[in-house]
Amino acid sequence: MALTSPESPKPLEIILIPYVTPGHLVPLSEIGCLFASRNQQVTIITTTDTAPVVEKTIKQCKSSGHPISVHPIPFPYKDVGLPEGLAMEQAKDMDTATKYYHGLGLMRSAMQDFMRTRQPDCIIADKFFPWTSDFAETLDIPRIVFDPCFMFAKAVQEALLNPNSPHLLVKSDYEPFVITDLPRPITATRSRLPANNYAKLLALHREAEVKSFGVIINSMAEMEAEFSEYYAKKVGFKAFHVGPTCLIHENADAKIERSHDSVVSKDQVLTWLDSKNPSSVLYISFGSVCALPDAQLMEIACALESAGCDFIWVVRGKNDGDKNGDDNATWQFKKGKNDGDENNDDNATWRSKSKEGKNDGDQNRDDNATWPKESKNDGDENGDDNATWQPKEFNKNGKGLILKGWAPQLLILQHPSTGGFLTHCGSNSVMEAVLGIGVEVGVEDWRFFSEDRKIVTRDEIEKAVRVLMDGGDRVDEITRKSKELGDKAVGAMKRGGSSYENLSNLIGELKQLRVKRLEE
Repeated sequence: MALTSPESPKPLEIILIPYVTPGHLVPLSEIGCLFASRNQQVTIITTTDTAPVVEKTIKQCKSSGHPISVHPIPFPYKDVGLPEGLAMEQAKDMDTATKYYHGLGLMRSAMQDFMRTRQPDCIIADKFFPWTSDFAETLDIPRIVFDPCFMFAKAVQEALLNPNSPHLLVKSDYEPFVITDLPRPITATRSRLPANNYAKLLALHREAEVKSFGVIINSMAEMEAEFSEYYAKKVGFKAFHVGPTCLIHENADAKIERSHDSVVSKDQVLTWLDSKNPSSVLYISFGSVCALPDAQLMEIACALESAGCDFIWVVRGKNDGDKNGDDNATWQFKKGKNDGDENNDDNATWRSKSKEGKNDGDQNRDDNATWPKESKNDGDENGDDNATWQPKEFNKNGKGLILKGWAPQLLILQHPSTGGFLTHCGSNSVMEAVLGIGVEVGVEDWRFFSEDRKIVTRDEIEKAVRVLMDGGDRVDEITRKSKELGDKAVGAMKRGGSSYENLSNLIGELKQLRVKRLEE
């Protein structure tokens, strides 16, 4: 049952401060929509350049008349030595990412000045803004932490803070150890833990987090209640599960307009998917931040060629080691050989396709089986012929749809033809997969942000893809359990569901804190 406040039903004034990458920006904006749909006044502070993304995310909420708005603040590109308009997810090295993070710090005074004028009742800030804990204290209001990670990850981090943690006792980074101080024991290696610099940042986040009122999570209690309880006992405050927030987008248009402009229209992607058999398409995407080197893209492509399944692949490349490379550089390809093989010859290269975007030499191609007729990014007036491409040789049979740019992931995952998801297992992607197909492909030891990141071979990838897409008892059982979770997630967001009631309780508690503050 939701808590009730003894005061008049005056709405709360809530300030949201999301981090600027899509995996943080979109779900916290959606959480803002949840509050606004309960008639609480919501203002989202973000950069001028990311404000359009937020506006697209909250468009449906605003059009319904709910009290939600965006307050943009210019990002100081010049002050930190970054090109004007560079997005955080476009950073391809730690130096650029660090400059961007520093620039967000320079926006602190402008954010604080705005919040003082609004006199909010609560600040919900991403974990990357730890200063908001102390600032909220000066305003005598609660700060709630938004963390896009699952509570499982936060619980593991907390367990490793133990001075007797087993990861401190192993002799090498690859020697397994068991974390027993958890609801369920977890086996890991030090090689899977964050690098020292990021570990220091996590420690800074935690220091600010323990001063906060609680943490708000984009998942449901049914999925990780035991880890939420563990974390609450360790840290001393509540975790409010209010997701999955992507369910606020009820129709196809809303799903495809969820944040960025998609490189493919709703009709194009639905027409392509409608032409495929149920559960026959593998969707491949590694999030908005993971940029893979050409050598890794090559291994994925070779695996797909061998596996032979239909696929949609969202490509975000990174030409590591190519000092002359740019985003449109060609991938070297010769079946059965790795990139950089000295025996490769000019006939082995993949190159951008012709302007029509057709599969050269494929007499049996039809326009719905591969890329849409136009090779340019739909809706992108700056698109060029290399912005969407298909290489020669690869995908010659038209079994794949290759998207270079932002894709309507939620729409794709919830289509009946989609049967698998090859992904980095980010929390947002996991929740969307559970709501759609219910299954993901994981490849052992695929570390995207590690300094010693290795290239996962085509054989490893093909094996994982075949396990999923060829079916079998194991996959059927995983799919059954995952679909059960998907049904629970839908129920959690409905009136009376766990996430719905968690949000009601949070609003009630915040109103009670306001009454107490005004009475003092």
